[in-house]
Amino acid sequence: MVTIPSLQDCLKLGRYVQKRYVADGCSHSAAALTYMSLFALVPLLTVMYAILSAVPAFQEVGIQIQELIFDNFVPATGQEVENYLTEFSQQARKLTGVGIAFLGITAILMLKNIEKAFNAIWKTRENRSGLSSFLLYWAILSLGPIFIGLALGISTYLVSLSVMFDQVDVIGIGPQLLRLMPYLLTSAAFTLIFAAVPNCRVPIKHALIGGLITALVFELAKQLFTGIVSNTSYQTIYGTFAAVPLFLLWIYLSWLIVLAGAVLVHAISGFNSLDDDNYSDMVMTLSIIELLWQRHQQGKTVSEQYLLQKPWLFDRHSISADRWTPLRDKLFKGGLLRTANAGHYILGRDLNGFTLWDLIQLMGKAPETRSGSDEPQPLWFKRCVDQIEIARQSNQATLNTPLAELFTDNTEHA
Repeated sequence: MVTIPSLQDCLKLGRYVQKRYVADGCSHSAAALTYMSLFALVPLLTVMYAILSAVPAFQEVGIQIQELIFDNFVPATGQEVENYLTEFSQQARKLTGVGIAFLGITAILMLKNIEKAFNAIWKTRENRSGLSSFLLYWAILSLGPIFIGLALGISTYLVSLSVMFDQVDVIGIGPQLLRLMPYLLTSAAFTLIFAAVPNCRVPIKHALIGGLITALVFELAKQLFTGIVSNTSYQTIYGTFAAVPLFLLWIYLSWLIVLAGAVLVHAISGFNSLDDDNYSDMVMTLSIIELLWQRHQQGKTVSEQYLLQKPWLFDRHSISADRWTPLRDKLFKGGLLRTANAGHYILGRDLNGFTLWDLIQLMGKAPETRSGSDEPQPLWFKRCVDQIEIARQSNQATLNTPLAELFTDNTEHA
C-alpha cells in the first residue's frame, strides 16, 4: 500500500534536506566539481568520440550526441562554448597514445571526485576499491556513449512514428509526449547517477523520486538562467567572451542542483525515523549491538537501509541518518562493527569479552537511559537499564557483565 506523505511531512523533509545540504558542505563540493569539470569536459568528449568511433553503427552520431547534451543540459547561451569544446576535442583526438591516456586519467579523476562527493552525502566510510572503481568508471566511459547513441536512435524512431501516425493522433498527444522527451532523458540520467554512484545500496524507488524532482528543478533552473542572461547586458558588454564565465556559472549551479538531489535521495531513505530523539545514545547503541548480535547468531548481516527505514528499534522505530553516523563511527572505533560489503554490517567482536563498562568507556560520557516511552520494552533492555542505574548509585563493578549474557534469552518483554 502506497502511503502519501502529508504537507507537514513534506515541510519537515524540506527542512531536513536544507539542514543536511549545509552540514554536508555541498556548496564547497559543487565548487570543487566545477573546477574539475573545467579540465574534464574535453577529455570526456574525446573519450566519447573514441568509443563511438569503435562502433560502426555510431561513427557518425558523435556530433549529434554532443548537440543533444548541450540542447538538453545547457542553456541556450552555451552555443559558443559548444563550438570551443568541439574544436578542442578535435585537436585532442590528434594526440599520441600517451596524450590520450592522460585524457582518460583526467576523465576518471572527474568521476572519482563525483563518487567522493556522493559518498560524503551518504556518509559512506570507504570509497570503492581500486579495481571496483576502475571497472565502474570504465563502464560509464565506455557504455555511456553507446547507451546515449541508442537513446538517440530510439528518439529518432519515435519521431518517425509520430509522423507516420500523425493522422491517427486526433487529440494531438504525440507532440506533447515528444516535448517530454528531454525531461524524461534528464530524469533517467539523474536516477542512474543517484542509484549507481554512491558506494552503498540506494533503493531504486528513492533514486527515481530524486531523479524526477531533480530533473524538474534542473529544467526550471535552465529556463530561468536563460531568461535572466538573455535580458541582461552581459552579451552587449562582453560579447562572445561572456560565454565562458556564464558557462562556468551554469556548471556550478548544475552541481548545486545535482548535489541537492543526492541529499534528497539520501534524506528519503534516512528520514523515516522522527522519534529516535526520544532515545539516548546509550539506548540506541545497545539496541544496534543487540540487533547485530541477533543477526550474528543467524549468520546474517544488517544493512544500513534496514537500520534507517525498518521499525527494528523495539519493533516500532528506526534510526535517523544523523544519529546513525556518529554511533556507527564509535562502534567501528571499538571494534564492535565491521563492514561485510557495501551498505551491510556484521558484529565485529565476541560480546562474551565485552562488558557494559567497556561500552560506557567507549561512549566517552556518563550514560543516559531514557527510553522516551512507557510502552513495554524487551527484557534485555530492562536488564541493561537496571545495571546502569545501579552503577550510578554504587560502584562500576556491577557493569562487568558481558553483553552476550544480557542479550541471551530475549524472548520476553519487561
